[in-house]
Amino acid sequence: MMKDDEDDECWLETTQVDIQLSCAIQKLEEVLAVEEEVFLRPTVGRKIAEIKKEAFNLGNLTRHSKELFGGFEEYIYVIGEGSNPLNIFEKEVLNLAYQVEDATSSFFCRREMRKKRQQGLMKKMMLFNNLSDQHDDMLEEIMEAKNAFISSTNFSSLAIDDANSLFSAADMLPRKATDYNLKFGRSNFVCCEEKRGGKNSPDYHLWGYLTILGEVGSGKTTFARDIYSAVTNEPKQGFEIRAWVSVRPEYEITDIYTDIVQQQEDIPNEIVRSLGSQGLSERLKKWLESCRFIIVLDDVHYIWSQIKSHFKYLFPIKTTQCSTVIITTCEAQASEITRVIKVLGPLSEKDRWELFKNTLKKANMINQIDKQDDATNRLETELPKGIICQMNSYLHLGIITLARLYMTNKHDNQKSSSSLSLLIDWDLNFQRLPPKIRQCFLYMGIFPEKFEIPIRRLFRLWIAEGLVVAMQSSETPEDLARSYLMELETKKLISVNRKNGHPKSCCMPSAMHKFFSRKAMHLGIFYVHNGSENPSSKSRARRLVEHAADIQQYPTSDDDYKLRSYISFNNRKRDMPAQQVGVFLGKLVAKNGFGLLRVLDLENVYKPLLPAETLEKLFLLTYLGLRWTFLDSLPDSVGTLQ
Repeated sequence: MMKDDEDDECWLETTQVDIQLSCAIQKLEEVLAVEEEVFLRPTVGRKIAEIKKEAFNLGNLTRHSKELFGGFEEYIYVIGEGSNPLNIFEKEVLNLAYQVEDATSSFFCRREMRKKRQQGLMKKMMLFNNLSDQHDDMLEEIMEAKNAFISSTNFSSLAIDDANSLFSAADMLPRKATDYNLKFGRSNFVCCEEKRGGKNSPDYHLWGYLTILGEVGSGKTTFARDIYSAVTNEPKQGFEIRAWVSVRPEYEITDIYTDIVQQQEDIPNEIVRSLGSQGLSERLKKWLESCRFIIVLDDVHYIWSQIKSHFKYLFPIKTTQCSTVIITTCEAQASEITRVIKVLGPLSEKDRWELFKNTLKKANMINQIDKQDDATNRLETELPKGIICQMNSYLHLGIITLARLYMTNKHDNQKSSSSLSLLIDWDLNFQRLPPKIRQCFLYMGIFPEKFEIPIRRLFRLWIAEGLVVAMQSSETPEDLARSYLMELETKKLISVNRKNGHPKSCCMPSAMHKFFSRKAMHLGIFYVHNGSENPSSKSRARRLVEHAADIQQYPTSDDDYKLRSYISFNNRKRDMPAQQVGVFLGKLVAKNGFGLLRVLDLENVYKPLLPAETLEKLFLLTYLGLRWTFLDSLPDSVGTLQ
């Protein structure tokens, strides 16, 4: 059951790209776990250990990317367009996730190919040696992807000296000083007051238990980062344990303990794994009792009900050690047992305008907005100023969203106060979705504009694409998909049509579809073939969608075998079988003898050609949509699919 609007969860630090990379790493680790059970030879074991090490390093990247996206003032870069540094970084992370998944899937397909070719004892020995070579191929492909990521991203624009630090186990990234870094104690445009004993205090005492309380988007995480960064970068503070934990809804206290320990560079991962959950908890608690530490639990409200009664037992502080536990939360319950710094929401009109300009400054657009002597720029200034005057109910996130939308729609002749205000509402609702639902929503951009999306087809595609995965045995993927749909409807991002009380179809307004489908394609979540190809967008995407243009006009390349999904809405001709579908599928398997296609949805495509010799080379195909295709028969190889 999703929460009501007043209980909206703040997910700004986790993007749909983080989720994609985490899923790719999980698939890689699952394959490696099977390999360890099957192959006991030392040479193979060492190679698997090397790959596991790289998987661990990739996991550190997901954590550090949250740090880059975490500051509410920097969030403008996350889903904006153009050359903004974090926007480019996000696309590169997604591309890295795709390449890691490519390596994992290609490993599996090569194995399946060679299994079919090898028969007899001698050939089985050759198969064993070949599989050893395949581990080399997998490691090489992952390292190539990692190196390409490092070389293609301008890390200096993100104030990062060493790109390799993104893959380190350090709790925080070493960042360069920048002209907009905030001073310890008070963030720009974040008004704070500390409440102790019913009185406001101007002093911030950095010891004991401290709650930073604020509404979603008010800047509490940014304020906590300012404190944490300032203290941990000061050697004289002498903290032996330093950890920043971004709490998730599914976390338990053992997950928090594990996260804390893994951020300590002098503790080998082998020791962490050998202790187990209970042993780890006991060891860390004794460690905390004997040394000085600073721990930040961001978004602790997810598990506060579980730990409230024994919070100080779990994180013991002795007065002689001056340790610190900082928690950030949207809810006020923690104020009963901790000191509280409240991040105040409302900004004056002057401060709202300064925050707007400060955001543009970081995107190198401030010179344009400050040229008040230019008549054109005066007109450009009047629009955002007019909207800002009406934004009394918005917090900082609304101002920043306005700045990003102002930049990305600056040359739109249809731009108006009402249209930008509408985009702000849409975008704020989108940002406040959990990242997994964000993925599902952006995926809906594959459907053509004004298309009535059958709920049946949408749910099946979400599940087949791995966007909906039930984590509890009592919950089916369909149940989870239905809850996602209801959340999107509650946020007024889609309208749902019902029949006899059951959802039958859904759609989104044309303007919203254009806005979010452009966002999804810009990130590389999918690519729409419309006859006018963009080579850079095409090469990154792993989902190909066919709307009006014919697939035979699609310019193929050597990398097309990496496609995960091919979804066609081309149902124009009802008198001619779609022979070009078979030709296109043949090109996907031509280079390597296999393709990585998982989803093939040809619903309403008239009699598509499905060559048996091609389908049997799609080892990963798990969804084949042939509803209303009027096929007379199916190839026998369909029965051997996953």
